[in-house]
Amino acid sequence: MTNKYVTVTDDDDAIGYRDISRIMTDAGYKMNHSSVRNYVLRAMRKFAFAIAQKEGITLTDERAWEVAKNPMFQRTIRDFIEHESMRE
Repeated sequence: MTNKYVTVTDDDDAIGYRDISRIMTDAGYKMNHSSVRNYVLRAMRKFAFAIAQKEGITLTDERAWEVAKNPMFQRTIRDFIEHESMRE
C-alpha cells in the first residue's frame, strides 16, 4: 500500500497514534500507539464491511483491511461522523 495512514500523515486535521495513546493514558486508559492503531483499524474495518454490505458488495477479509488502512476512507468516515454530529 502506497498511502500513509491518516493518523500518521502531516495533515493538520489528523492526529497521530502516539498522540491518541497519550490522550487515552492521561484519561486513565493505559494504551500504547500499537494498541491505538489496532483499535482504529478494527473500527475502520467494521465500517468497510457495513458500507459494503449496504451497497451489496462482498468484501474479502484482506480487501476490508486494505480499505480500512486507506487514508481517503478514514478521512471520509471522519467527515461523515463530524457531519452527523453537527446535525444533532
